[in-house]
Amino acid sequence: METAELLAANLGASCESRAGLHEHSRHTVPLFDTESEFQEHIRQLFRDQDNVVFGEETASAARKRFTAAVEETIAEWENPGPAVIVAHGTVISLLVGHQ
Repeated sequence: METAELLAANLGASCESRAGLHEHSRHTVPLFDTESEFQEHIRQLFRDQDNVVFGEETASAARKRFTAAVEETIAEWENPGPAVIVAHGTVISLLVGHQ
């Protein structure tokens, strides 16, 4: 949210939070000891999208949730100008990689 608020302030735009636009749910995952360990878990998430690899959500579920939230945000957008969605890399990559 901080990133979105900073962008909005610099662009003179409004900023709001929307349900479903959050990152892949992995609240119960402890910090990894190394970056390579985290990267391996991310690779596994993309390889095995229909099973919970780590965290609380499959990659498929995260993508479907995020896609629905993006589509709903665009459909409901009433402000002048385009909507800008700020999110995290995993859910964005899941969406874009599925197109």
